[in-house]
Amino acid sequence: MEAKDAGLVSFICRHSHHNPKVRFHAITSWPVDTVLIPVNPAESVLGGFLDWVLNAAKDRGLAVIGMKVLGASNYIFRRTG
Repeated sequence: MEAKDAGLVSFICRHSHHNPKVRFHAITSWPVDTVLIPVNPAESVLGGFLDWVLNAAKDRGLAVIGMKVLGASNYIFRRTG
């Protein structure tokens, strides 16, 4: 926050890779500008990031950036062995 107030950074982003509850708490409690969320086929099954976290970010008007779209290449390359 101090860096933003001093003009050293323009935006503050929050991300957590595995726990949607952590991300939800951050975007509903902290003064962030953007949030990174996993967006891939597994997330629609696991739940959390693409439903209530995404909705909370949209409600606050945050910029949303998708990450892990290719799931460490698991969704484009067939694993062998």
